[in-house]
Amino acid sequence: MSSLALEILRSGEVVGADGRRFRLADHISERQGRFLQSLVRDLRPGVSLEVGLASGISALFLCEELKRVGAKRHIIIDPFQAAGFQNVGLENLRRAGVLDLVDFREAPSHSELPRLASQGVEIDFAFIDGMHTFDYALLDFFYIDRMLRIGGIVAFDDANWPALRKLIRYVLRNRAYRCFASLPKQLGLGKRFRRYGSSGALRELVADRRLGLAIPHSRCVALEKVGNDDRSTDYHRDF
Repeated sequence: MSSLALEILRSGEVVGADGRRFRLADHISERQGRFLQSLVRDLRPGVSLEVGLASGISALFLCEELKRVGAKRHIIIDPFQAAGFQNVGLENLRRAGVLDLVDFREAPSHSELPRLASQGVEIDFAFIDGMHTFDYALLDFFYIDRMLRIGGIVAFDDANWPALRKLIRYVLRNRAYRCFASLPKQLGLGKRFRRYGSSGALRELVADRRLGLAIPHSRCVALEKVGNDDRSTDYHRDF
């Protein structure tokens, strides 16, 4: 478990290289960090990739576990690390002693991912936590899929958001992927009733289960690539 990530999460603050303190924002939870580390332990990836860095919480959890399993390279893409986060994410990775594992790209994912794919980069694991709109997340997945080896895993943060949920349904219906694992969003009894009390919500629940998403409205979903893309030019399944 990442001791620095836990320290930051519990304090609610991050510290820059110059000693200035900032309020922690845009980060995953401890439960999500543990979930990501369990994926790394199961898969033992040699090369991995992450879209989005921010304050570096997810990267801390991932990189410390990647170090333990002997990974060679963790590519991180984020165009806003300097302008939006004062390089706090990179500073946290330095403080944790894992920066030597990181190949950081300060560029938009929609330009950097195709560049990596054109260079023949192959990866075993990816975590998508960039723009949460359907089109940008779809582009992230499209190029990550081109680099991801069969048997590799791609995980989506905020998978319970409508655009991401739609994307995951598309992938499971139209591409050679299966649901490997999911982290449920914790809901109280009242929220469960409001969430599933309508006929439309129940249909959504049934649709999720048919796609192998045993736990609906999961905060983080990991999909395993089980084959190459061999679709015909007119292939389509509703999602």
